[in-house]
Amino acid sequence: TRNSNLYVGHNNGVEYKTYWKLTSLPRLPQSAYIYESTLTLHYASNLTQTITEGNNAFIYAHPTTSDWDEDTTNLNSVSYGDPVSYVTFITAAANHTWDITEIVRNWSPFNNDSNGIVFTSEVGYRIKFSKVTEPAYSPEMIIKYTTMNGAEDYWTYDTYSVGNAGIANINLANGSLMFTFGTISASNFVLPFS
Repeated sequence: TRNSNLYVGHNNGVEYKTYWKLTSLPRLPQSAYIYESTLTLHYASNLTQTITEGNNAFIYAHPTTSDWDEDTTNLNSVSYGDPVSYVTFITAAANHTWDITEIVRNWSPFNNDSNGIVFTSEVGYRIKFSKVTEPAYSPEMIIKYTTMNGAEDYWTYDTYSVGNAGIANINLANGSLMFTFGTISASNFVLPFS
């Protein structure tokens, strides 16, 4: 956004949307599996009316489906998909956090390719979130991931015996195939190993 704040909602017949994206994505290992990603915005104020709780003020996060640049693109022409996450706006909450895991998984963090996110709301007032660079008030994106290398106890596998080739393990989360087979073992009482 070109402004120092982020706006969503409606005011005097004008719809406000916030377009957000990173100019550079964090580099993740090729074997990364993103299991959670969130984006938190700091609530600055409601500029147009007093909000009573229970108004069902939903703020939606949509994946943008076309590339855009805030300096050269008419943002009204940027297309976006169905919402993948929403929060219920609460005036008492300083921060509002969206689960954007589905959106981030569709980005290409290995190639630094992101079309970003658009926030919309059908509420009849304009809500302001802060975009300042002070850490306490700036947007915060968190990506949690694990690598898919090796046989880890937090993965679930289908296991099949394949005779002399060992054991085939298929990771149910990502479909990777791993073979394990014993190469040497000793079963004495001093230093057993396998």
